[in-house]
Amino acid sequence: MLSNNRKKNRSGYALLMCLMVVGVTSSIVLTLFNALRLQTAESRARREIIANHALADGALEHALAILIDQPKFEGKVGFQVPLDPSRGYTLVVEQAGGDVNVTAYVQSGANTQLVQRLLTEAELANRRGALGLK
Repeated sequence: MLSNNRKKNRSGYALLMCLMVVGVTSSIVLTLFNALRLQTAESRARREIIANHALADGALEHALAILIDQPKFEGKVGFQVPLDPSRGYTLVVEQAGGDVNVTAYVQSGANTQLVQRLLTEAELANRRGALGLK
């Protein structure tokens, strides 16, 4: 009779343990999926930042190439990335007493980043000299 009483007290114990194991396992899986989602979002954001910096550097190099070819150039030049039309830049080049102020508006989707650089006459002369130009 004593053993019968113990069985009655433990009759739902296995079900309770299974539910606890399923609950703990589910919470672990959900935590892992959430961490994976956050890492994916962070990777995407880092890739965007790196791509924007590369595009901004390319815009400034484009401005230097124009100024090496046409030292007195002043105005606007636009460029779109051929494989990704949502990316591009607009250069605004202004002459300022021998120095050149270059402003690049880098577009990436709905975001626009402003990059400015003052190119001195000495910098431009060094670049021209490196190419064998005066």
